[in-house]
Amino acid sequence: MLKLKVETPRGWVDQVMESPADLVTDHIHCEQKAVLSALSLMNAWPDHTELVAAMADLAEEEASHIRMVIDFARERGYAYRKAGSDRYASRLHPLIRKGTTFKLLDQLLISAIIEARSCERFDLIVRFSHDAGFRNFYRTLFESEARHYALFVNLALTYYNREVVFARLDELLNAEADIIGSLPPEPCMH
Repeated sequence: MLKLKVETPRGWVDQVMESPADLVTDHIHCEQKAVLSALSLMNAWPDHTELVAAMADLAEEEASHIRMVIDFARERGYAYRKAGSDRYASRLHPLIRKGTTFKLLDQLLISAIIEARSCERFDLIVRFSHDAGFRNFYRTLFESEARHYALFVNLALTYYNREVVFARLDELLNAEADIIGSLPPEPCMH
């Protein structure tokens, strides 16, 4: 379903469990960025009514996830910290083509890929973490991440031809695989 070209190594979960506060803090920041991204898409494309409605709903849902992750962090005694750099997203976003014809397509597909990677990593935590609390918490978020991936792909299909969407998605997934392969493994969402 997710169509990712490379899988996160299973050892990533072990790294997360060695520094769980790092992952949870990073997750809070990822949820914040998801809200801002949804609001930014609404602002950039106000004449795309389906997009505006979907992004309003998404921003609301992602905001509720911020609260959930903050509460989870608090329950575990993890301190909220300032965000570090997001090397993953900062390397994906330059792939967005400038101009009006394909910019929205690329924005939607990059968002879909980010959601797919989060979903894949939530699934790894659910399947391989030795911490039942982590497994249960990330199980509650898994379905929404998968749904968000599908939302962005379906929005792309609303505004662009199917062949164009899936050809570009394949190109971006190849680039994402290269990015994942070049980043050092860290206890972060991406």
